[in-house]
Amino acid sequence: MDFVFVVAMGLELGLKVLAEGMLFTPKALIRDLSGMLDIFIFVVSLIWVCWMPQVSEEKSLFDNNSSKNLLIIIEIENSCRNSI
Repeated sequence: MDFVFVVAMGLELGLKVLAEGMLFTPKALIRDLSGMLDIFIFVVSLIWVCWMPQVSEEKSLFDNNSSKNLLIIIEIENSCRNSI
């Protein structure tokens, strides 16, 4: 899933740079904070995908100790509901 995010964000940033420019245009990507934040998130995600540890098997939330995990989920949901 991380690969899909990085590829989609890379395509989006590439199209933004082609359409609006990177630095020296009035609507440049780097001129505002949101553009800098987009680039920062993309770079961090790209580094993570390049160095991502290999996962031998995916663990499901309900594989082991399913009742314990379900209770934790219900407790988190209740605390979120009570905080609103």
